[in-house]
Amino acid sequence: MRQSIKSESADHTGTPAKRDIHSGPPETLKFPLSFAEQRLWFLDKLEPGKSVYNVPEATRLTGPLQVECLEKAINEIVRRHEALRTSFSLVDGRPMQVVAPSLQVPLSICDLQHLGETEREQAVARETAELGGAPFDLQHGPLLRATLFVLRRDEHVLMLVMHHIVSEGGWSMSVFLREMGVLYNAYFLRKDSPLPELPIQYGDYSVWQRNALQGKVLEPHVTYWKSHLQGAPALVNWSADRQRPAVQTYNGARQSIFLGKDLKDALNAFARKEGVTLFMALLAAFQILLFRSTAEEDLVVGVPVAGRTPETQNLIGLFLNTIALRTRFSGELSFRQFVKQVRQVVFDGLAHQDLPFEMLVEAIRPVRSLAFTPLFQVMFAFQNAPHTELKLTGIKVTPFEVEIRTSMVDLTFFAWEKPEGLKIVFEYSTNLFEPATIDRMLAHLGVLLDGIVRNPDERLARLPLLTEPERRQLLVEWNETHTDYSLVCTHHLFEAQCRNTPNAVAAIHESRPWMYAELNGQADRIAHHLKTLGAGPGTVVAICVERSLEMLAAMLGIWKAGAAYLPLDPSYPKQRLSFILEDAQPTVLLTERRLRAVLPDSAITVAMLEDCRSEDGSNASSSAAGDIDSLAYLIYTSGSTGKPKGVAIAHRALTNLLQGMSKYLDPNPNDRLLAVSTISFDIAGLELFLPLITGASVEIVSREVASDGARLAARIEKSGATIMQATPATWQMLGESGWKGKKRLEDCMRRGSHAQGFGGTTAGAWPGLECVWAH
Repeated sequence: MRQSIKSESADHTGTPAKRDIHSGPPETLKFPLSFAEQRLWFLDKLEPGKSVYNVPEATRLTGPLQVECLEKAINEIVRRHEALRTSFSLVDGRPMQVVAPSLQVPLSICDLQHLGETEREQAVARETAELGGAPFDLQHGPLLRATLFVLRRDEHVLMLVMHHIVSEGGWSMSVFLREMGVLYNAYFLRKDSPLPELPIQYGDYSVWQRNALQGKVLEPHVTYWKSHLQGAPALVNWSADRQRPAVQTYNGARQSIFLGKDLKDALNAFARKEGVTLFMALLAAFQILLFRSTAEEDLVVGVPVAGRTPETQNLIGLFLNTIALRTRFSGELSFRQFVKQVRQVVFDGLAHQDLPFEMLVEAIRPVRSLAFTPLFQVMFAFQNAPHTELKLTGIKVTPFEVEIRTSMVDLTFFAWEKPEGLKIVFEYSTNLFEPATIDRMLAHLGVLLDGIVRNPDERLARLPLLTEPERRQLLVEWNETHTDYSLVCTHHLFEAQCRNTPNAVAAIHESRPWMYAELNGQADRIAHHLKTLGAGPGTVVAICVERSLEMLAAMLGIWKAGAAYLPLDPSYPKQRLSFILEDAQPTVLLTERRLRAVLPDSAITVAMLEDCRSEDGSNASSSAAGDIDSLAYLIYTSGSTGKPKGVAIAHRALTNLLQGMSKYLDPNPNDRLLAVSTISFDIAGLELFLPLITGASVEIVSREVASDGARLAARIEKSGATIMQATPATWQMLGESGWKGKKRLEDCMRRGSHAQGFGGTTAGAWPGLECVWAH
């Protein structure tokens, strides 16, 4: 629809009348707000004093500066552009632009000459950041601030700050700097302004926009955007460093990377060959980075468009509009294919860019939340607006970087094409991301772009992201996991501990303790009895007993006989027990007389644990059987995907785990581990045997207590336990019972170097080698 503003006036009769600023007395003018101004005015009313919509610009000026010429130039620009004399007030209950007939913007002077060189640079960096973040008063104005920092007699930093409601930033700032240079140079030579008067002002544009963008003109745009964004995700699901706050704070920062000329030229060459622009190629690469970083296959990115017509090229004001570009991903596409898809999305979006973002939000009615922006939380801004280098007579002009401390959305990609390469800046929410995360994303972008130009036909899912140090860390350093540990079975490590601390407490059940020597003796007797029944190397002994000290001795005894154990939980249905016994074909079934009735009939030899207690183990070998590569236990899965399946675990794997966890948790003889897991669950091996190879002790909790939140909580409180491992379901059960945690457990787990906390006490989650504080 890119109509000329002159095609429609405020009263629909023709070209907007040119206002003669020299005829008659000056008067205050009032205009309706443009759609973009209306949104910013509303946001300021909703959250007054926010600096997220400040537009700062700073320049270092080296040379004999004529300060009076500079101030005169700034105020002539204010006279020329009504937007810079505009404030915003309610008139008859309606927000309006109020244009002052005249306005003098002072050039504030901040003299830093008394400071040393290092202190001066630190002070100007600090002061420009604070000035850039100082709020504006939209009702009273002015909405432009100018400050001149005096570093030395011939060195200054000029700081300009506008509010976004009167300046969209890049384009308007370029107009300001261009005119400031022309005016300064004229005043320096004691000449009048050479600039012609502006034929229209921003107020004329806002009146035209209100009149032009109505009814049927907007219908095709609304229809397109509704179709384009139907079913789009409301929120990007980041793997962020921090949880999203309930209310968006706009706290932010910026970090950058510079990509060299060779890469820029290669990207431009690829773009020309494929019939796309550098803007499209960079947008596609950024979207792939998001896709690979979030695993989101449907993303919406906000893209600002200039929104200018030929008549508004030389105006200062808020003409910017934002379009929401939605892209769907498939890892099977090549970049060459994907960038063509992006090109079509961009073309379609630009064809419908005249719908103001404010109307788009009203039409789409997206999910609204105080925690995030509607429609998108990521933006892409390719800074290709006309760039003007400030030129002042006798002055060397160089950019001065202002620290930005805000972010409108979660993440914004800024790109500037320069002769020497590409400058990429990520502006990000510090409430979500750490600086190191953004540094890593920028580095990944550089690797990705290099991979794209090298092989644009590579699939999106296989394009490179990792830097060389990261690849080395992932493929080499993290795989250098060789650890020297004892290549002996767990029961051999237990026997070694028995020799060191025979009279120390090894295990406790219901206040009944067994010393290491006593536990070892009981295990020897059980081993001797099992051998007489045929147990030995290469055989399996099924064990179905209640949780007790004898259970622990039986497990050790099976190993000492050279066999592997097959755990059977007495609470299992008889049908499941029957299947496991039939499938595993153990040599012996070790159980207790009180449980015989729950077991299915079988031809397997049955041994009673009670008979083993009185067995004379004096002839049992003092050197326990078992080989490091022999089977330690056979455990059956839950069977959730069909029939239960047996999983064979060798002694080597168990020994590796226990010794690795020993280094991680560093248990000592003063520690006690509370064992709550059934031996039919794999994690029970850690609970029962880690204490026994390190000189600590284990307290075995009965099945009834372990399954009752209140009773388990009471047992924890009475226990001397310092370590406890359990499933998430058990921690939830404890939390629901009202248990608040136990300090001794926390203190112990803090010895783990990778502990991460979220409340109450601790649980060792050994598959991930991490510890957590459960509720």
